[in-house]
Amino acid sequence: MRSVTADWRELADDALECANNMTAEDFELFRKGLKKERKGVFAGEKWSERFADILMPALMFKVSITASEYKVPWGLAYLRLKEAGRLPQ
Repeated sequence: MRSVTADWRELADDALECANNMTAEDFELFRKGLKKERKGVFAGEKWSERFADILMPALMFKVSITASEYKVPWGLAYLRLKEAGRLPQ
C-alpha cells in the first residue's frame, strides 16, 4: 500500500501518512473492512474514521465537491483549482 500511495503523494498526502503509520495488524483490519464495504456492508464508524484518509483523501474530496457543484469532470476541477491557487502546494 505504501508504494501505491507514494505515487499519489501530490493528491493524497494524508493517505500516504496514514499508510506509513500502519502496522501489519492495521493493514489486515483495513483489508477486512474494505471487503465488507465492497459487499455493501458498513465496516463501522470507528473503521471509517480510522481509514478515511485512505478511502477519500481530503484534497480529492475537495475537488470532487467542486466538480459536482459545477458539473465538470474531476480532472478539469482539479486543474482549475490548482491554477487558481486554491489547493495546497
